[in-house]
Amino acid sequence: MVGMEGRSYSLTVITDGRTLTSTTKVPFGIPLDSVWFKLADQRPDDDTLGFLWGTISDPDTAGNAYRWMAKRINAGSDGDAKDASFVAPLFSTFDDRYVNGLRFDFAYNRGKVAFSSADDDNNEESGYFKMGDTVVVKFSSIGLPENRFYESFSNNVTSQGDMFSSPANVMSNINGGLGVWAGYGSRLDTVICGP
Repeated sequence: MVGMEGRSYSLTVITDGRTLTSTTKVPFGIPLDSVWFKLADQRPDDDTLGFLWGTISDPDTAGNAYRWMAKRINAGSDGDAKDASFVAPLFSTFDDRYVNGLRFDFAYNRGKVAFSSADDDNNEESGYFKMGDTVVVKFSSIGLPENRFYESFSNNVTSQGDMFSSPANVMSNINGGLGVWAGYGSRLDTVICGP
C-alpha cells in the first residue's frame, strides 16, 4: 500500500469476534546527507568487508524517529540479485532523543532474512557488505510508537535464552493485538561498495 506523507491511516481488523485497531501517520521523509561504504578493519588484512555509513541532519523538532534498511542489487552466484527485498538489521531504528537538531554520522551492518540459508549469511561475510556490492539504502522516517515496536522487538530477539538479561516485552501499536501498523516516509540512496 502506498500512502502519502503527512497523512494518517487507520487499520481495523475484525476476526473471530474480536476487533483490532491502530492508527499510523506517514511522516515527511528526512533524506540522508550522504551514504558511503567503509571497510570494517576488524581483522588484519581486512580488505573486502565493511559497513555502510550515513550522515543525517536531524531537524530541530523533537520526536523524529528513523529506520534503516538495505538491499544488495548486484547479482549473486545464481545470477539473481543478492537480496530479493529490503532487509533491516536488528536495532535498525533510532529516535532523536539524544541527537535532536544535530548533524552526525552513523553506521549499520548488513541485516539478514530470518532463517536464511544463503552462504554469505552463514559464513565470515555475515553482517557485512562486500567490496563490489551495489546497495540501495532505504532510510525512512517513522513515528515514535513504531520506533518503540521495532526497538522492543530487537531487544526481545536478542535477550531470549539469556538468563542474565531482563525480559523484553514487545510494545505493539495494535490495540487488542501484537504487531505494528507503520507508515514510512522513505528516501532511497544507492552506494557502490568500493575504496
